[in-house]
Amino acid sequence: MKRKAILSIILILHFAIFNTLLFAQLYHVTLDQRIENSKIIFEGKVISKKSFWDVDNYNIYTSNIIEVYKVFKGNLKFSHVEVITEGGIVGTEMQTVSHSLQLNEDDIGIFNCISNTINKSNKSINPGYISLKTYADLQGFIRYDLNNMSGNDIFNKYADINNDVYTAITSRTKNDYRTIKDVNLYQRKDKK
Repeated sequence: MKRKAILSIILILHFAIFNTLLFAQLYHVTLDQRIENSKIIFEGKVISKKSFWDVDNYNIYTSNIIEVYKVFKGNLKFSHVEVITEGGIVGTEMQTVSHSLQLNEDDIGIFNCISNTINKSNKSINPGYISLKTYADLQGFIRYDLNNMSGNDIFNKYADINNDVYTAITSRTKNDYRTIKDVNLYQRKDKK
């Protein structure tokens, strides 16, 4: 009887600790924190992606080429940038990373970015682009839903892109956004 009680307590503690560790991997980073800590904040669309090995051939990353529409923070002047994300497929090898941003071609949204520090094993993959990564990983991207002109990240929903996203960012940066490519997202909604 005593043995069962001790075994039950150990089992309960094991699950409690394991669940705490499992769910403690992702913590909420507020929009204010993302805006403050990002070097560059821009709106754009994923136009292509290509995965690659790091220089040690240990981790796979994906180079996502983003067409830039608007710049909210930073001195970005380029029409296209590279955003590196963890995971991808190279040949027959696939690597997935939980709690990591996964982008798809044609995704549109706001990117909160910092400089990329990942070195590519193959320097011929998307050379010539400024290379960035999102601040706070998957929380560093607000994905748009153009059907209802809303957006969301892992913890938040933004009912209106213009009022809830653009205004939130410009009021915190104290600057208007700069247009790199004039794209009317509302017009795109009407064409669908």
